[in-house]
Amino acid sequence: MNDKIVILCSGESFTSIIYNSLCDQYDIDKVIIEKPIKKSWIIRRRLKKIGFFKLMGQILFRVLIVNLLIYTSRNRVNQIMRSFSLDNSNINKKKIINVSSINSEDSIDLLMKINPKILIVFGTRIISKKVLKKIPGKFINIHAGITPKYRGVYGAYWAL
Repeated sequence: MNDKIVILCSGESFTSIIYNSLCDQYDIDKVIIEKPIKKSWIIRRRLKKIGFFKLMGQILFRVLIVNLLIYTSRNRVNQIMRSFSLDNSNINKKKIINVSSINSEDSIDLLMKINPKILIVFGTRIISKKVLKKIPGKFINIHAGITPKYRGVYGAYWAL
């Protein structure tokens, strides 16, 4: 029986917390990290999709509010990390595979070779139907927002 577990993610800071929390109870075979999408590409795409004013609101939110929240919540984050014994130490480099995109042919070939039973997904682009159809494992998506309408790290905020 194939019990391999793979994490599909972006390289966000919480990747190591999730990995370290899971690897205490499960054998994580690989952590596949996709290359970030260029911000200029995201901005052009969102401009077409949501318009100038909503885009400017999102940019201002990211530049002003997120940075302020990161700064002011530092102590609370550390308290939560201690309270729940969360570990943000580095992932074993032997477990990490970097890919250009979760949806690329190289990624599909890699996943087919690994043949995981469970794929834990967070922080990636929306996974294409092609990937979902070709990989027989079960995908578990960790996301606070309703996809695809409220994408990204701040999906729950945009839903509000």
